[in-house]
Amino acid sequence: MCMLNSSYGRFQAVFSRLNQALGVLIILVFVLSGFTNPGDLDVDPVHIYSAKYRIARFSHAFHGKRQQYAQVNFDVDADLTPLWNWNTKDVVVYVVASYTTPENQCMLSLKNVYTDSISHPFHEYSNSFANKEANYSLHWTVSPKIGLLTWGKSASSSAPVSFLPVVRKKKTTKHSSKTSNTASSADR
Repeated sequence: MCMLNSSYGRFQAVFSRLNQALGVLIILVFVLSGFTNPGDLDVDPVHIYSAKYRIARFSHAFHGKRQQYAQVNFDVDADLTPLWNWNTKDVVVYVVASYTTPENQCMLSLKNVYTDSISHPFHEYSNSFANKEANYSLHWTVSPKIGLLTWGKSASSSAPVSFLPVVRKKKTTKHSSKTSNTASSADR
């Protein structure tokens, strides 16, 4: 008895051939996506408006020390359209703050690329931002639909940026109007 005599057998044979063709197509796309390079992107260095640090209001649970947090305000001007092609699923863009040694890097993720200036807090494991400088660079990761991840990096900021301490203004106490009213009524 031949398998192609029934409609189920014919459907199974056609579906098997389609799966083979799809498998060959996926392998071909995987191999060719390794040769596609987004090329050089026209990305300006990251512009840092301010880099300040402050001591947190609470202490760390294990150390009993107060952690220092840095707040960096930066601006990114980048044309990322060459990263998008028919095989691009997702593009992740992030800013990396690099300290004096390559082991000290902190990633500042960009949640919304379209805003003018973005501010992200981060902390230092050595618990001190004093006398530290950082260079900032834009990085990206392209996730293809089929294929391997690709990474890229822009030029670093032109000069290292020092972290400045946040100077808090002292609270001034104003005399309330009740005390002046009670004093004037006592004079009467």
